[in-house]
Amino acid sequence: MRTINKALLAAAIPAIAIAAPAHAQAGGTQITGVVPPVCEVQDGFAAFVFPSMTAGETITDNLTLKCNDADGAEVTLISSEGGMESDDQEDLEIEYTATLTSDAIDGGSLSLVLPVGVQGDNDASATGFASGGLDLASGVAGVLEVELTETAVWAGGYSDTITVQLTAS
Repeated sequence: MRTINKALLAAAIPAIAIAAPAHAQAGGTQITGVVPPVCEVQDGFAAFVFPSMTAGETITDNLTLKCNDADGAEVTLISSEGGMESDDQEDLEIEYTATLTSDAIDGGSLSLVLPVGVQGDNDASATGFASGGLDLASGVAGVLEVELTETAVWAGGYSDTITVQLTAS
């Protein structure tokens, strides 16, 4: 009987090996991608030139706001001098209101109002928010308008630098 069991066992091993299913081998590859962040104001930023320095006079500039952060962006208008500073008298400034209008900005616009009568080298800023979305990621048109709120009495040049800044949220 031992001989029969050994013979049956010997015969059964090749049959089990033939009947056993082949094991599948799985492999995988992780794929990744990166979209670089873009948050910028696109504009030629030609110099604004007021023909005369009279209260109520306005100038405008077209620009594009573009930010591909899904959470949107903070929009900031910044005046480096806090008014149009006199080239001859550093503390003499002619004030203005700068308004950025765009469908990208919550509320439709953002205004930087410089208070009349404040003198000195003071920067000023105003901050708003641009909601994220496909429009902002592609670029949304905007208009920057600057209106003088004072009239310059003294001869000479006046200048300020306005910065439109987008910061991803």
